[in-house]
Amino acid sequence: MGRTAERSTLVITDQTDLYPVVEYLRRYTSHPIRLVGDALAFARLLSRSYSTLPGTTLEGIGKLFSENVKLYCYPVPRAVFLEGRNQDKDQRITVSSETALVSVDDLRCEPPLDHLYRYLREADWLVPLALPKT
Repeated sequence: MGRTAERSTLVITDQTDLYPVVEYLRRYTSHPIRLVGDALAFARLLSRSYSTLPGTTLEGIGKLFSENVKLYCYPVPRAVFLEGRNQDKDQRITVSSETALVSVDDLRCEPPLDHLYRYLREADWLVPLALPKT
């Protein structure tokens, strides 16, 4: 008995705001949407101001993770993460460990972002990925 492979669609984007991408994809599918990015991209996503939205951060994150959406994040080298965060004006997210790779589990957020971060992790909407060992 053979296995049936389900076809999936892959979309690659360089958009920094992902909720409009999810809204666009929702026009064409009701299937689960899985996004992949790195820990730095997630830190920027969470600390973004979303000033164009009336509900600011909560509305932006709510639109992103609505209707069966998950974000899988892979680790980045510590130097890349720190350099990227130094370029950002918002420093409410830092790294808790001195490891060579920074994963989403290494991120520490200032209140009230820490509550939102923990909620996303505990709801399994934010999923850390491990790099394969070589």
